[in-house]
Amino acid sequence: GNLFVAPDAVLMTYSGTFRSASGVLNAAVHYEIPCLVSCGAGPLRTQTERYALGYWIQPDNRTAIVEGLRSLRAAPTNPRWNEYKQDNSWTANAHLVAAQLFSMQ
Repeated sequence: GNLFVAPDAVLMTYSGTFRSASGVLNAAVHYEIPCLVSCGAGPLRTQTERYALGYWIQPDNRTAIVEGLRSLRAAPTNPRWNEYKQDNSWTANAHLVAAQLFSMQ
């Protein structure tokens, strides 16, 4: 947790082959720290963009990282922290799992 109280932003510079979610995003959201994200198409990119949690940049590109950091500093996004937290809470996920379990009967 101490790693998330000091920074102005969190960099998640995954390669273009990364197409999954990231637990780092959830930690950053908990501390309400904007993120600079690179990855392939998938949940991490979708969540970052849908909730304006920071900026998504082209993966595997050093110039994109530099430009993304400049953008994040010059024009911060307006993150929808509470909406993300509600949509991705334990309660919301438990309802999704229960709905799937009981709809299979």
